[in-house]
Amino acid sequence: MLNYSHKHDFNLKVSRSRHDICAICWNTLGRGLEAYSCSGCDFWMDKSCVKLQPEIRHPFHPQHPLRLLPKAPHNYTEYLCAACGVRQTKTSYHCSNCDFSLDLRCASLQPPKTTTTSRIIQPIINSIHPHPLIPCSSSSPYNFDCSYCWLPLEGTFLVCLHCHLFLHQSCFEFPKEISHSHPIDQHHHPFTFQRDSGNTCNFCDQRITKGFSFQCRKCHIFLDFRCGSLKPTKISHDLELRVQDFNHPHPFIAFENPMNFPFSCHLCELPIIKETIFACFECKLIMHISCALLPREIKRHPFHPQHPIKLRDGTTPSRFFEFKCWLCRNSNEINRGEFQYLCLDCKFAIHSRCALPVPPVVKIQTHNHPLALLTSEKSKLYYFKCDSCRGRCGSAFFRCVSCELFALHVACIPNLPPIAKDVRHRHPLRLTFSRIQDRIGEDDWDEFYCDSCEESRDLDDPIYYCAECQYVAHIHCLASEVMRFLQEKEQEEDNASMEEADQKEITQKADLESKEDNSPTEEVEKEITELRWEINELEAKLAVLKKEVKELETKLPMLRKEEQTLLAQLKLVTDKLAAFLER
Repeated sequence: MLNYSHKHDFNLKVSRSRHDICAICWNTLGRGLEAYSCSGCDFWMDKSCVKLQPEIRHPFHPQHPLRLLPKAPHNYTEYLCAACGVRQTKTSYHCSNCDFSLDLRCASLQPPKTTTTSRIIQPIINSIHPHPLIPCSSSSPYNFDCSYCWLPLEGTFLVCLHCHLFLHQSCFEFPKEISHSHPIDQHHHPFTFQRDSGNTCNFCDQRITKGFSFQCRKCHIFLDFRCGSLKPTKISHDLELRVQDFNHPHPFIAFENPMNFPFSCHLCELPIIKETIFACFECKLIMHISCALLPREIKRHPFHPQHPIKLRDGTTPSRFFEFKCWLCRNSNEINRGEFQYLCLDCKFAIHSRCALPVPPVVKIQTHNHPLALLTSEKSKLYYFKCDSCRGRCGSAFFRCVSCELFALHVACIPNLPPIAKDVRHRHPLRLTFSRIQDRIGEDDWDEFYCDSCEESRDLDDPIYYCAECQYVAHIHCLASEVMRFLQEKEQEEDNASMEEADQKEITQKADLESKEDNSPTEEVEKEITELRWEINELEAKLAVLKKEVKELETKLPMLRKEEQTLLAQLKLVTDKLAAFLER
């Protein structure tokens, strides 16, 4: 039932572009989803907005009903939402008696499911906060973030209309003063929770943009809500010694995370969840305990196998060379005490996040050096062009371990596996170079998507395909399967080469033994006999010449010369005979 007035009729259609937007809530409809479209103009409404009621009763304004208006009330260009405090220009629910307005996002909030009454709930009056707090929940597609910790709100949460706050119950109940000794403040003053005007958190170095922080005004130290919730904790002496074993100029301090807020590790860039956090205040460095125990040395790393690479701290100056990561080619991220693995002898450097985990390596016939597979998580950090198609390597790709800029798309690797398995699909997928559309009858200029990663794909690119289920996957989405196939093929080729080499060695050894056992052939014996006759003849001529020398002293120089010539010939023939005898 259409509850929204419009001058044209609406029909239920399928959105053909992911850029189509609902004219009521301004949310993107998404390609392939059903929505209502105006037959006379480019006007779309998603199914949830079609069901909007012309009049509602809301817990934020229980005294009067709110009416649906297609634009700002009183013909104003904008209005202020009474819940979130954001100025809006589009559809609203409005009470003309009280001049009270809610945007569609805030109007979608409902009483908690545990509330017995349908729409009227009792606000919470608490000494922690000076204004009433209204409990509510969201079952709509709209997202709400906590005003203190900035994380998404789920289940039941609290709303203050006066302060325009949306709060987790746990964040609301968290103490608003840090009375314990915090290691960031050497004077050990208490931190109070107050509104903030855009300072920078002294713990994580992030700008406080949401309006609240724990503050020590005497020391001019600010902590955002998540960093202020961390509590120093003790660790075992052995673990403390291992952590402090870093080649780092400042101490690391361990913290527990009682609110389980997500923090990002500066070394591996992965979230730190439900585990001890290690931090260096001087460098604004936060990391996992596992990253704090990184290996001090890596031997035979694929990108530098000739020497071990050793862990070094980014704050330690190097007189030998300017740091530049060999893999991501970035030289501008030597901040916050970031760690690198270095080989000073070769002037080789690589970020710890780029070096670990060690990528798998494979050798292919079309390139002289081994290739390392960089996963899609790491590939976002790099910018390389494929040497085959010259396109950007924006997803998982192969990187040469020796050549500085050589890279290949997974799809550009020759001899891809004809059949591969995707963990997200039950059937094997076949490699195809055909132009497979998502649906029969689509135009070539439509948008097409990979069913594995749900990202767009080029119709001309090769894919893995299940004809039975019309399931399509990028080649790079099955990179691990491609790598396994290539490694198995490389192993088979290595085994075949080893067998061929062994067989050649056996054949050569047999030939050598056969030659040693066999006596000289008749042809060799005949040639030896002829050479002996020739030697006898030359010796006879030499004797005659010696006799003539005595008789012809006047011709001595000439005869000496002839003697030398004959001696040289004799030596040549003798060497030739000796060579034949040695066979």
